[in-house]
Parts: sequence; C-alpha cells; structure tokens
Amino acid sequence: MNTLWFLDRASGFVLLVLFTLSLILGILATRRRPTTKLSRLLTQELHVRITSVALALLTVHVVTAVMDSYVDIVPLDVIVPFRGGYQPLWLGFGTIALDIVLIVLFTTFIRGRLGERPWRIFHVLSYAGWLMCLFHAWGTGTDARSSWGLAIILGCTAAGIAATAARIVMVTRGHNDIQPPPVAGHGATKGEVSVS
Repeated sequence: MNTLWFLDRASGFVLLVLFTLSLILGILATRRRPTTKLSRLLTQELHVRITSVALALLTVHVVTAVMDSYVDIVPLDVIVPFRGGYQPLWLGFGTIALDIVLIVLFTTFIRGRLGERPWRIFHVLSYAGWLMCLFHAWGTGTDARSSWGLAIILGCTAAGIAATAARIVMVTRGHNDIQPPPVAGHGATKGEVSVS
C-alpha cells in the first residue's frame, strides 16, 4: 500500500470540497442585504478559516504528489502548467489552480497597500481557480469515476455553479457589498476582529 498515493488522492477530494465551501462562504459574505453584522462576520470568518485549512491541505496535496513515485511529477510541474509527464492537461489545470491561489493569497497579504478595488479584481480570479480545481479533480483524480468520487465532484460542481449564479444576480441587482469585510487580516489589525 502506497501511503503517499492514498494521502494525495484523499487530500485532493477534501480540497475540492473545502475550496467549494470557501467559494460559497466568500459569496455569502459579500451580500449587502439582508444579512446582519453578526451573520456577515461569521460567514467571513468561516471563509477565512476554511480557506486557511485548505491552504494547509493544499501543501500536503502538492508535496505528496511530488514525493510519490507512482506518478512522474517534479517540483517545476507544480508551478508551470501542462509540462508534466503524468496527464499533462489535467495536471496543468491543477497547476493553474495553484498559481491562482498563490496570486489571490499574495494580493490578500498586500491588500492594504494594493487598495480595495484592485484587490477585488485579483480576488475574482478565485472563481477561475475553483473551476481549474474542478477540472483537475475530474481528469486527474483516479477515483473520479467511482460512485463516491463522482458524487463529490458533481455535488461541488452544482454548489459552485449555484453560488456563482447567485453572485452574478447579487451584482446585477446592486446587492454587491463594496466595504472591506470585518475580519482580522481584512482591514483590521492582526488578532483583532472589527464589526462595522
């Protein structure tokens, strides 16, 4: 039994679920109405926490993929898409997803210097990152055609599409919140939560 291979596969499916939850919570946190300050705070806080767990698990997923001898993935394949020896197209989608996550993460760290509007433009890339993650899971996942794997992928697809459609409706109806989220790391000082 290859522990790295199983850990890589399992972490990939859990990541798809976590990134889908993060996408949904991020969208819910942007509603202007009818949320309360407390519900928005909890939604944004959960978005940040789930994303943080996903980032840690993403590290496990990438490291186990490179370390595992079953597939031919070298460290350069992790950041340069479509060049790997193992399913280059589907692995490339995962690489693009990782690159997008890194861009969104970096711009979140420099959000104060970058400004709200430019940060939001970069943060919109999260939708493309989620989609690339979905493609990666569909094509690379060895369990993607199993009943449970297919159920996870289709469930995440339906939830992500529904959340994205809801976001589009919010924006077109003018229910888009343009204020910074009231969570530490997003307009508050470290370790502090501001309710505004």
